[in-house]
Amino acid sequence: MTKYEEVIAALKAADAAGNTEDAQRLVTIADGMRSQSQPDPAAPTNEPNITAFLRGLGLGTRAGVSGLGSLSGMVYDAAALPQNLVSKIPGLGGLYTSPFSSKLQEGMTAVGLPEAKTDSEKLQSALTEGASGALGGVGFGKTLANAATPMLKRIANLLTTQPVVQTVLGATGGAGGELAQQAAGENASPEGKVAAGIAGSVAGSLAPGAVLGAGRRILTPLPSRNTPEARRLVDVAAREGIDLPIGVATGNKMMKFIESGLGELPFSSGMVQKQNQNRAEQFNAALMKRTGETATDVSPATLDRAFNRIGEDFDQLARNTTVNVDRQLLDDIDKVGQKYIRRLPTTTQPIVKSFVKDFTDLLPQLGNNPQIAGEQLQTISSEVRTAARNNRSDPAVERALNEIGRSLDDAVERSMGPDIVGDWRNARREYRNLLAIDKAASGGTAESRTSGNLSPGALTESVRSLDPKGFARGRGEMNDLARLGDLLSAQAPNSGTAQRTGIRNMLTLTGPAATGGLIGTALGMPIVGMVAGAATPPTLQRFLQSKLGRSYLMNQAFAGPSPIGGTASGLALANALQQSKE
Repeated sequence: MTKYEEVIAALKAADAAGNTEDAQRLVTIADGMRSQSQPDPAAPTNEPNITAFLRGLGLGTRAGVSGLGSLSGMVYDAAALPQNLVSKIPGLGGLYTSPFSSKLQEGMTAVGLPEAKTDSEKLQSALTEGASGALGGVGFGKTLANAATPMLKRIANLLTTQPVVQTVLGATGGAGGELAQQAAGENASPEGKVAAGIAGSVAGSLAPGAVLGAGRRILTPLPSRNTPEARRLVDVAAREGIDLPIGVATGNKMMKFIESGLGELPFSSGMVQKQNQNRAEQFNAALMKRTGETATDVSPATLDRAFNRIGEDFDQLARNTTVNVDRQLLDDIDKVGQKYIRRLPTTTQPIVKSFVKDFTDLLPQLGNNPQIAGEQLQTISSEVRTAARNNRSDPAVERALNEIGRSLDDAVERSMGPDIVGDWRNARREYRNLLAIDKAASGGTAESRTSGNLSPGALTESVRSLDPKGFARGRGEMNDLARLGDLLSAQAPNSGTAQRTGIRNMLTLTGPAATGGLIGTALGMPIVGMVAGAATPPTLQRFLQSKLGRSYLMNQAFAGPSPIGGTASGLALANALQQSKE
């Protein structure tokens, strides 16, 4: 009898004798002995479970070897296929060879590697087998990388595509196949289990890509569909402070339809018109900034102010300069005459001839060291430019006169001192830009002229006409803005077509009004549908105009190619399917 048992026996005797004091003392002693002899069940134990650890290691090894051997098994089984077909002939059954996977499993069992028994062990093994199968394919591809034949090299490049992605998708595919087979239950037929495994492998391999794709579309709902050149122009607009329509900025045709439709609906059209006017003013401001003016319109008063200021700058800078009439100037004027006069119609030849003659007649008056006051030359230059603007109906005459003006300005610049030549070049740059704007403002549409805005199409034609050869090459400070204007002009496609009609119906009738009508009918208030239909367009337009709405819809943070490539997904899926058949 142990000490503890002796105390318990004495306790029973004291209790039977009614000795309460002794019984209480013995209870205390027994409790103390019991707490010392039995460990606290809540206390942690540091003793490792060696058996569980070794089993887990063995299961992982078995699954890893199975996955790595799957590609070799496919090659082995393909090579053995003719022999197995022959084995079906009566009397030749001994030629049959079992699948590689069966032999591999038998070998691993023979060396003592455990088999997965529980659902949890089977799932963990499927994960490991799928991942190691993908790694096996990658490793095989790296082995072929140095192959001599181009075909093998292409196979190597294919197998080594995105190894990390293949590994992850291989694991999820293997796990999906195993979970599907477990869901099928033990009573399912072999064919049913195989079918479940295949379906689960497909779902498991495709699920990460589908989840990632959905997440990316939530974070970037309108990935850009613009061409590289259009994306460059979107960046130009951002740099110039021009708020593009969301459909234009993203190249999303449906959004273009929505924005265009909102501009034609009650309660939202006014907001759209105001937004369009703000955009037009931003565009005007970007243009006028290139002439040295701060303005949000291109009205006659604004343009006249710019011409006067730049003209005064020219006069002031030329007033303090004596221009050398050098050989370069003579050659430049002569080239203009040879290039244009003999090709111009007889009705317009005199205009260009008169300016060439005025200058050549002036030379004999200048003596052996020809010089002319900058102020006098500037007067001639101003007359040439005025004549060019007055002859815009004849592009050839306009270009000829502008070339004469540039030749005179070049001569002034060559004669200037370094302290003012920078200011002269800046005045020439501003004037050149102002010419393009002025020409565009004189064209365009009646609406653009009366509103003081510049028609994007007219700007493009103006910039192109002033530099036909350089426009296609992107030359000139106004080139990007002209191209940006073209991008803006395409913001409202297919006017009056069924697509826009459908969008209007969706925004007013089909969607919100129908839903509101059902609710209103249930509540006995059909007018709810009408209110919902009327409220939707302005609510949507406010969101599209808001800083939050524009930032969310136009962000391109996740617009690039998915990190899960199609080739890697296909390889991982093939690997998972191979595992599901074993």
